Amino acid sequence: MITHLGHACVLVEVDGVRALIDPGGYSTGFDDLLDLDLILITHEHADHFAMDRLATVLERNGGVTIISNAAVAAKLPEEANVLVIEPGETRNVGGLSIEATGAEHAVIHPLVPNVASTGFVLGGRIWHPGDSFAHDARQVDVLLLPVGGPWMRLQEAIDFERSVSPRVAIPIHEAGLSHLHQALHYQLLTALAPEGTSFVPLERGTATNI
Repeated sequence: MITHLGHACVLVEVDGVRALIDPGGYSTGFDDLLDLDLILITHEHADHFAMDRLATVLERNGGVTIISNAAVAAKLPEEANVLVIEPGETRNVGGLSIEATGAEHAVIHPLVPNVASTGFVLGGRIWHPGDSFAHDARQVDVLLLPVGGPWMRLQEAIDFERSVSPRVAIPIHEAGLSHLHQALHYQLLTALAPEGTSFVPLERGTATNI
């Protein structure tokens, strides 16, 4: 089951594990979640990592494991249960395999300091790439596909969708798009998807069996 909570934030329920990814400032509906096993944070930008709201989630989910890179870990409370996973590493956490991918956030502008951005493959099947398309080539069943942002062009999203060639591509990272631009992006990502790939926007806040 996958629930899109807006922008880059999703709740993934796979192999008996409830994992929340990227609880950031542009997303809604994650603050009151209970029974979380994992929280994964791709990078430190505020649209992916809202520490003030995350504190509430941690209070409601005592003992939950946070998985991220070293830069994010340094910004978390000392008492948090944090597991740092660097790109290329795979860990089994609570019976679920977590593979870290990527290395750096895509460049927004040379004058903007860059940060680490870590993607995550859950259970070998569901991939949240974070804010970068510069990953080692791989194929997964479900791709959480960024579709808009100051660091990317639509062409890059289309090419990434085609190179990964998942069974299902779910659009994320869409909060900055107007309704008109979102419709255009979704139309092209549907029309230019590779054979065998379904481009499936999810209704926000609705758990969907993918």
